[in-house]
Amino acid sequence: MTIADTSTIEVIPRNAFVGADITGVDLTRPLDDATVAAIRRAVLTWKAVFFSEQHLDHAQHVAFARRFGTPSATTAVQPRRWRQIEGYPEIFPIVYKASGSAYPSGRPARPDDVLLSEQIRQETFWHQDGTTLLNPQASAVLRAATAYRLGGDTGFANMAAAYQGLPESLRTFVDGLRAVHRLGIRDIPSEDIRKDIRAHPRSVIHPVVRVHPETGERALFVNRISTEDIIGLTMRQSQRILDLLFDETEKPEYAVYFHWKPGDVAFWDNRSSLHRGPADLGKLGHTAETDRLLYHVALLGDVPVGVDGRPSTALEGEPAEPYVPASTGD
Repeated sequence: MTIADTSTIEVIPRNAFVGADITGVDLTRPLDDATVAAIRRAVLTWKAVFFSEQHLDHAQHVAFARRFGTPSATTAVQPRRWRQIEGYPEIFPIVYKASGSAYPSGRPARPDDVLLSEQIRQETFWHQDGTTLLNPQASAVLRAATAYRLGGDTGFANMAAAYQGLPESLRTFVDGLRAVHRLGIRDIPSEDIRKDIRAHPRSVIHPVVRVHPETGERALFVNRISTEDIIGLTMRQSQRILDLLFDETEKPEYAVYFHWKPGDVAFWDNRSSLHRGPADLGKLGHTAETDRLLYHVALLGDVPVGVDGRPSTALEGEPAEPYVPASTGD
């Protein structure tokens, strides 16, 4: 096995708060420990890092992700049966169907494929993945197989910076708060998915401010998709506080937008950042172009801990579980 020459690796920040491009490394080849450590430091520092035109195959994608953790068996939509890739259960395809022809795995398209695409296209709120789980994903590696020349950008935002942006008195107040995260069905167009969510309800109480297990940073841990109410407050009080926090998390100065090209890879820390999907896929004439196809691998997370040292507590549902290593066909 040949280890990639990583002496030229460089981390280039995109702004003062979030996002960095990493150059001088070939992710299609095995990485040495020093490079893995450098990439990990960059992710912890900049919350999201980007690699251009790497053109990984499925096996290389999974191998890269496994250098940083254990793939998680659970995604936001249950179950994965709509999008299974044979031999690689760790990988979750994210597809926007422009043509409505064949599914990326090669099987014919089904009605749920279109509905799932519509759901993903509409999910443009800032969010963390898997916060309705007791142990939300620690991080994720997303790669583009195909992408549009115009639009389709993914946003990433630094939640440690958002926390520090609050006045000190407000930071002290929210340090002790805890909130319910619940997977709802209101805006999900597919009845099959709604039935599955009703059959497998998930809800959990997380700290509003999470202490990062590796860096010790405090970061806001709320999002508009799944955070419903703050424990101990009235509904009106809870909504006002949450709206204030949501507004802080969504300030443009904490964010960066990544424009995808085929072969690009994004790697982000789900514990200290928010991300959002593109809102423009249906507005730029993309119906005449190819499908937009990305592949996602989530890494298993730990149970969040608040400033007071208390961990999250589950109300409904089971924690995420790891996948066993998939066969690469070698």
